[in-house]
Amino acid sequence: MLKKESKLDMTFASFCELYEADRKPRLKASTWETKDHMIRTKLLPYFGHRKIAEIDAKEVIAWQNQLMAYRDKDGNLFRISQTEEKLRKDKIHGAGPATSTHYTVGREVRAAISMAVAFPMPLAAAVTIQVFPTN
Repeated sequence: MLKKESKLDMTFASFCELYEADRKPRLKASTWETKDHMIRTKLLPYFGHRKIAEIDAKEVIAWQNQLMAYRDKDGNLFRISQTEEKLRKDKIHGAGPATSTHYTVGREVRAAISMAVAFPMPLAAAVTIQVFPTN
């Protein structure tokens, strides 16, 4: 469906509508909710009004760097606050499941970023995190 209907002169927001129509029916509800959240809150505000053909890798990398450097109201980095939100929401406990969640959130962020434009180079791998013992 995406190949048939997508054109480089469409806006990113229009592309996201096609993406939703194509992908949502084939995904679990929780998977789609995560993707939808990323699209609505992170991608559309930055790229929504832009035409697909106008978005280049340099611009996406700048957006990614800005997003990863973002700190929430408590001063937490974006990637940390996203992981903590999922841990809280899904009631995940223990070092193993928490580490797995960290990598899952990282993959989802990179997937959302790569959806914006085809990169001429691969995205960096997830950063290894240090697991601290729980009390």
